[in-house]
Amino acid sequence: MLFCPNLHFNNHNLHIIKIFNIFAQNLVMIPSAFAPIQTSNVSKPYIYAFKNIHQHQNQMVGDERFDCGIIDFTAAIGFRIKNKFAQFKNHFDNLSLADLGTVINSEYHNFTKSIASIPYLPILIGGSVYDAININNALEGNLSIVANKISDELNPKSNTTSYIGYQRHLSHKDQLHNLDYEYPNSASLGKIRSDIGLIEPLLRDTTVAYINVNAVRLADVPSVNDALPSGLTMEELCQLMKYLGTASHIKAIVFDTNNIDLTNTKAVELVIAEALWYFLEGVSINQREHPSKDKNYSEYIVTTNNMHYDLKFLSHNMSHKWWLANTDDTGVENYLPVAHREYTETLSGHISDRMIAFLGN
Repeated sequence: MLFCPNLHFNNHNLHIIKIFNIFAQNLVMIPSAFAPIQTSNVSKPYIYAFKNIHQHQNQMVGDERFDCGIIDFTAAIGFRIKNKFAQFKNHFDNLSLADLGTVINSEYHNFTKSIASIPYLPILIGGSVYDAININNALEGNLSIVANKISDELNPKSNTTSYIGYQRHLSHKDQLHNLDYEYPNSASLGKIRSDIGLIEPLLRDTTVAYINVNAVRLADVPSVNDALPSGLTMEELCQLMKYLGTASHIKAIVFDTNNIDLTNTKAVELVIAEALWYFLEGVSINQREHPSKDKNYSEYIVTTNNMHYDLKFLSHNMSHKWWLANTDDTGVENYLPVAHREYTETLSGHISDRMIAFLGN
C-alpha cells in the first residue's frame, strides 16, 4: 500500500517532500504502461513541491499528478544532483516534478521499451547515448546530441540526428565534410560561440535530447574524464537547455554521468542541477506552437534572385519564432525552424545551406 501525506508547498525553494512512506518490497508503482519498476535503497521516491494546475493532463503518483519525472540509472550521483537541484528557487508554478527512484538493471529493457507510452516527460540521470537512441527510435523522433565530438559508432547516419557543441579537432575530416548532408541541424562549438541565438531553431523539433557534460569546458567540470579546456561555458549550456525545454515535441531528456570520476563530483553535480533547472524553465514557458497546428502566424513572402520561386516565411505572433514553409510534390506543406537572422539574411540574397537542403527535398 502506498501512502501520501499532505503536501506543504514552499513558493521560494524547490522543497523536496517525501510522498511514499510505505514500500511494498521496495516497489514503486509507475504508470500502467509499465510493470512496476524496482528501485534501489539509495534513492527513495520524492515529489518536488511545484503547484500543479494541469491535473487533468498528467500521470498520478499516490494522490499527486505530475508533468515530469526524474529517473536515476546511477543512484549515488543522481541522488546528489537532485539534492543540489532542490536548493534552487521555484519559478515554475505550472509544473509538478516527481522523483521516481532508480531503475535497476533487470528493469532497464522494460523501461526503454515502454517509453513511448508514458504520459509525462521523463528526465533520465545516468543514461548513455545508446539509451537516448533507443528511446528516440521508440518515439520515431528527432535526436539532439550535446557532446564534444561526433561519435563514430552511431550508425546508420540519419538527418533526424543533430550534434550540438562538437569540436572540430575531435572530428574526422570526412565527418566534417559530409556534416551538412548527414546532420543538417548540427552546430559546432564555434558556431554556438558566434551566435547562440542561431541554435534555437536547430533544437526546436527535438524529441529526445542527450546531454554529455564533456561538452562543457574542463574548468567547469573537472571530474569529467573526457572534457577539454575548450568547451561550452556553463551559461551557454543553460541557454541550450532552455531552448530544449521550449522544443515543440520534446518527450525525453538523458543526462550522461558515466564518464564522471565519482571521487570528486561536487562541481559536475551543480552543473547538471543548473542545466536541469533551465531545461524546466523552458518547459514551463513552452507554448507548443507549430504551423501545422497553430494558425496564429504572420506570413512573409521573399523574392530572391538565388531561387526561381518565392520563399514563404511564417512568424508566430506570440512567441515570434520563425519557420520556412515549403510545399512538396504531394501538396503537403512542410516547415523548417529558422532564426529571425536567417530570414533577414534571405532579404539580402543569402540562403543558408540547411535552407537550400530543405527546399530541395
